[in-house]
Amino acid sequence: MNTCSFSLKNYKFPLKFSYIYGNTGTRPTNELEMFARNILTISFVWGGLMATVSHLLATKSGCHVFSVSPETTVFDATRLMNAEHIGALLVVQTSPAGDELVGIFTERDVLRRVVAAGRQSDFTSVGAVMTRDIITCSIDTQLEEIAELMRVERIRHLPVLEGNQHIAGLISIGDLNAYKAGNCQLALQAAENYIQGRV
Repeated sequence: MNTCSFSLKNYKFPLKFSYIYGNTGTRPTNELEMFARNILTISFVWGGLMATVSHLLATKSGCHVFSVSPETTVFDATRLMNAEHIGALLVVQTSPAGDELVGIFTERDVLRRVVAAGRQSDFTSVGAVMTRDIITCSIDTQLEEIAELMRVERIRHLPVLEGNQHIAGLISIGDLNAYKAGNCQLALQAAENYIQGRV
């Protein structure tokens, strides 16, 4: 009995498949490798198409977006973040014309602009320390683009806006990884079924 292994070099998070084969009931090495390379592309594929932000939002258990006003104190904002186990809040300014996204307040802002700067959280407004240069995406943005954007810009949270600038959601790097992991699990199961000759 022999062991055959190969690596998926084109996959961004390299995985290694190993399987044992004998003299009968086996798949040719090159056929199996081709299958695995193809099946693992579903990490960011949904329904035969490249998955988009809308697909990810549809799989989230809760899509409620937590927000605060610029006048909210850092103390109150961080209490909300702790209570809801979240790492970021959208900062929304309400006006007669409607709600406007004016910033995002993250754990990084707390560390860099409050703690490190020696500010008092109960006397500092979120508007004074939030991130104003907001990077956003749309519900039609492909998840591959989102992953690359987060990597390049070194951000962990991304507001989702619809065409009319309406806030459609907020996705985190954790959401992205969970979506990919779920699809990879399906791919691995499909590969196992293929190896065992179930498909």
